[in-house]
Amino acid sequence: MKKNKWTCTDPDTKQYGRKISSKVYEFKQFYGGKWTIKTIDLKDYTEKEKESVILAYHSSMEELIEIYGKNDKEDSDWIIAECIFEQELFNDSYIISIR
Repeated sequence: MKKNKWTCTDPDTKQYGRKISSKVYEFKQFYGGKWTIKTIDLKDYTEKEKESVILAYHSSMEELIEIYGKNDKEDSDWIIAECIFEQELFNDSYIISIR
């Protein structure tokens, strides 16, 4: 992933992401007839919040890191940020409810 370059993460849902800076990602998706763009700063989320979000996709944080971040922590951070984006996109109250 190149910094500031949009990368298609899911062509079926027209979802794109890009890295802005260390632990800061931006995602956009065409949803509800419009583009929704959100910036995800992983420093704004506790480890418990991140773990809660990724459990919708993986059995544990350890599994996610084993799959995506074994050799590069940035790859697992990207996936964590993408999971947060999807949860916030489809359920704006999700993150608030686990805080």
